[in-house]
Amino acid sequence: MLTDSQISELRSHFPILRDTTYLYSNSQGALSDWVEEGVREYMHTWRTSLDPWSDWMEAYEGLRTAFAGFIGADRDEVAIVTSASAGINPIANALGFDLRTKVIMSEYEFPTMAQIWLAQRPRGAQVQFIEGDNEIVPTEFYHRAIDDRTLIVPLTHVSFLNGFRPDVAAITSIAHANGALVFSMVIRIAEPAGLT
Repeated sequence: MLTDSQISELRSHFPILRDTTYLYSNSQGALSDWVEEGVREYMHTWRTSLDPWSDWMEAYEGLRTAFAGFIGADRDEVAIVTSASAGINPIANALGFDLRTKVIMSEYEFPTMAQIWLAQRPRGAQVQFIEGDNEIVPTEFYHRAIDDRTLIVPLTHVSFLNGFRPDVAAITSIAHANGALVFSMVIRIAEPAGLT
């Protein structure tokens, strides 16, 4: 967990948070000064570089490497995408629902997550939503739902709806013990996603 001083330091990079409570994070996150600087640098290289594409790809690979180190992954396991939908869609469409058909997710998942997996039903996906109890989904509810027919468990680290934070490590262990994949959506300054 972050300390209060770490949170304050992080918040200082989001100018809008100095005088506004920003609650529109699911569609458009608050703009950080890091992003503003990145856009300025992007425009500068576009105007001045002899090969801006190479500059941009170098920056892209640097971000992948840095984030991979942050989460303990290899760079080749990290994709930077433009939106949650752009990250979820290719994963959902790449999976086959022949042997395992169940997709298990909380009723508190972001609507895009649910819509994309529901769109897999014609391909054989059986999407099951775990109902919450008192605005949380206890880990034992996942334990009861995940079995040897479960293909994947889409899971966000923080619910957009109420801030509920599932025990991602425990749920991942339950899924893996049953041979299921976990699609873990981490909401940060950008929206990187990972498949474990």
